[in-house]
Amino acid sequence: MSQNMKSFLVALPLTLLVVVGGFFAYSGYGYSKLKDTTREVAGEGNEIKIGTPSEIVGFYPDIEDDEITSNINSIFLEGLVRFDKNFRIEPLLAESWNNPDDKTWKIYLKKNVNFSDGSALKASDIKFTFDYLKEKEYPMSDYISAVEEVKVVDDYTVDIKTKEPYPILMNKLTNIFILSEKNVTENGIEKPIGTGPYRYVEWVKGDHLTVERNEKYHGKKPMIKKVTFLPIEKEPELAEKIKKGEIDIASLSSNEVIDKLKENNKIVISTQNDYGVTFLMPNYDTGSAGTDQVTNPLLNKKIRKALYYGIDIDNFIAATTEGTASPAGQLTTSAIFGYNSAIKRYPYDLEKAKLLLKEAGYENGLEMTALAFKSREKDLINITEQLAKLNIKLKTEYGESPEEMFGKAAEKNFSFILLNWANSSGDTSDLVDNILATEGSSNLVGYSNGEIDALSKKASSTLDMKKRKEYLGEAMKITNDEAAFIPLLVQKVFFVSSEKLIFEPRADSMIKAESLATKKIEIVKKTSFLNYMLKNIGL
Repeated sequence: MSQNMKSFLVALPLTLLVVVGGFFAYSGYGYSKLKDTTREVAGEGNEIKIGTPSEIVGFYPDIEDDEITSNINSIFLEGLVRFDKNFRIEPLLAESWNNPDDKTWKIYLKKNVNFSDGSALKASDIKFTFDYLKEKEYPMSDYISAVEEVKVVDDYTVDIKTKEPYPILMNKLTNIFILSEKNVTENGIEKPIGTGPYRYVEWVKGDHLTVERNEKYHGKKPMIKKVTFLPIEKEPELAEKIKKGEIDIASLSSNEVIDKLKENNKIVISTQNDYGVTFLMPNYDTGSAGTDQVTNPLLNKKIRKALYYGIDIDNFIAATTEGTASPAGQLTTSAIFGYNSAIKRYPYDLEKAKLLLKEAGYENGLEMTALAFKSREKDLINITEQLAKLNIKLKTEYGESPEEMFGKAAEKNFSFILLNWANSSGDTSDLVDNILATEGSSNLVGYSNGEIDALSKKASSTLDMKKRKEYLGEAMKITNDEAAFIPLLVQKVFFVSSEKLIFEPRADSMIKAESLATKKIEIVKKTSFLNYMLKNIGL
């Protein structure tokens, strides 16, 4: 052996010599017995079928503000921005934006984006879309009612000017899909041409709608090549098709239907809290308000708090939703901007409720009238039973349709309404501006609070999101302290999918076809000898 080799061996660290020596001990025993392992990864799939509770009502922009219709249209058409899985705004066709002043949104477009007909996306398409929606007065134009004008700066920059400061413009623009000026001018809007991850193929009304992957998509390509949407109104029928493998994924609400699927090991059931809140809206009219009194007793905060403390929410949820809901502590949910995490739900306390009634001068009870949609009859039956423990006799009235329901509300002959409100913009200002503000378009009960009105104006006039969150959170605190409205529950949404699919629920409760993938098994090769030795010898 040469002198150099002897020196090299002498210089070797002791631990390395142990490793080398260990080779002979392990190579024929432990290492050779290691096996390859596997793991599940997202893979491509040829086709999936998504079940929906109703059919689309048409193609954008000639559509009503329908959730299912908008969701399906959004896979072949896109907006400047969209909501991510956590209900937060993220860029889409817009690469970035800023505010040169309180009434201007400067939008920088993503480059190298093409419509499915091959034409390039330009700033002129943005202006055309806004102008076209307003000119034709499509229902979706309500989302851009705050916009004064759109100016083209260059091919990839536009300035959107609002009439007043409008901090939730980006939230509203999640509903505005950009049209190809070339296509609409030449062909109209009968066939959707967009920039989305899928291309429209066909729609057979009453049967199915099919899309195929856009192989030239500007973003991350979907894993599923072809998606078919099947409208099935009845949940038992939908569940049966899922069991048979005829549908790969759908959302369900019936606990009874879901229970029948739980034992099927080829089906995965996941849940997500919806972003809507069911609550009671007391009437603030000064008349009798559907009670047996001359003046409205609900104007007294103690009466409203007695109702809040007197409702056993766990009993209510068990009786009305079979446990498929969570108690609500305020009028918005944690997924929505403006939620106040410091607010806690009033605990069920029957004795405290009785004491509050006594202090208000109604120890001997009251008669009240509740109003709700006919579909919520079970809810009012339970509330009637619960309030009877407070010696409150409840009469119930129902509306079969929105027209009938709101017609009855206009008569003011009710004590409270049971309703559900969802902040579809992802921002609590929807609720504050429309339900709580004195002049709110959906303020059906005459509620008026100067502090709330001031907070509504502040939150609507600043682009400082930190301040906006404080204003909206304070509005939630005031309504809670005053028991101005009584939150009840947040419904859970159940998603039922094939075991072969990879699916993650979203805060907006949507099923996004472009985020789905099939499960693939990936082989993980057995560890290298060096890693094996390091692991087993402890180096």
